[in-house]
Amino acid sequence: MPGVLSLVLVTMGVSERFILCHVVGHAHGWYGSVGIPGRGIRAVHGADPRPSGGVDRAPDPITRPGRDRVTGMETVLAALHVVAAVFIVGPMAILPMIAMRAIRAGQGGMVDVLARSTFVFTLLSLVVVVFGFGILGVTDHDTTVTTPWVLISIILYAVALALNLIAVVPALRSAAEHIQDPATQELQRPDYRRIAIGSGVVSLLLVVVIVLMSWKPG
Repeated sequence: MPGVLSLVLVTMGVSERFILCHVVGHAHGWYGSVGIPGRGIRAVHGADPRPSGGVDRAPDPITRPGRDRVTGMETVLAALHVVAAVFIVGPMAILPMIAMRAIRAGQGGMVDVLARSTFVFTLLSLVVVVFGFGILGVTDHDTTVTTPWVLISIILYAVALALNLIAVVPALRSAAEHIQDPATQELQRPDYRRIAIGSGVVSLLLVVVIVLMSWKPG
């Protein structure tokens, strides 16, 4: 009888320690061998199998807010980039076409105003580029200046900018002077052709840039 009682007490002690190990292991998520009481006991009282040395590591509190802050900045810059493209690059391409109608109507003063406006909007379009580089600086994607579609877009925009400043705007100013001077009105025809060709190429280049920005090939 004493032997049986001792066996019962030992069994109860092992079972109690096994249950304790089982509950603690599942509560913390690092409990290992639930079927072997000895290993479970070592996990509680001996070497801790967790690589952190028994301390549950919490997520880094800076990582997520930092990522959200970068994403928010990228969203703001992207919105400014699109808005600037609509209200600055749009007039940069459309104003010369309006000026061509004014040339046909013989409105020299209007053509002169449109020439100055085209010049101003062409220079202001650099703001769109600044916002674009800002996006590249904060984005967490693998997009850089050397990314093919980004590099091609920059080159095409630079060509469009140069054409407007070197060819279209001077032709607009020349046409305005020729319209206002009765002796040189016939010279406005070559100016008109230069404006038509230059502004057409500029518009085509800007359309290609928009397609590349939207499509993002590669």
